[in-house]
Amino acid sequence: MQVIGKVVKAAALAVSVALATVPAASLAQKAADVIVYKCSFNHPPPHSAIVGPLFLELNQKTGKARVFDPVIKYQVGKPLAAKVLANSDRRLTVRWIIHEAKGTLDGKPWRFPGLSHDMSIFKPGNKLMLVTRSHAADNSYSANGQCVLQH
Repeated sequence: MQVIGKVVKAAALAVSVALATVPAASLAQKAADVIVYKCSFNHPPPHSAIVGPLFLELNQKTGKARVFDPVIKYQVGKPLAAKVLANSDRRLTVRWIIHEAKGTLDGKPWRFPGLSHDMSIFKPGNKLMLVTRSHAADNSYSANGQCVLQH
């Protein structure tokens, strides 16, 4: 449903100015086993919840991951846990869900069940692929991009 995408995009853009640069240290512990990727999108689809920059923190020792982007900042306020689906020499894939997204658009409140995200970083080269699915409608959006290792 395009309305949902427009609403999420508007909400994400409202905070993206404040998130122009998020220091990697705000996500990661000072440890050699923690790496942080800063990812950007080549051409995010219009009317979607795909907004950059997106940060992925991976603790290689524990296998735990967290993500942070303007949508997460607006909806949750802090980095969100992500499930690691694959981590090899060729690919890192994680999944996260934002439950019950809400906000306002044109002064009216809106709410929908949530958004699921599947993100893969293809190694070497750190090429990015992100797919976002709405829980409220039969639609999904995808975008390609590039990630840079921060730590």
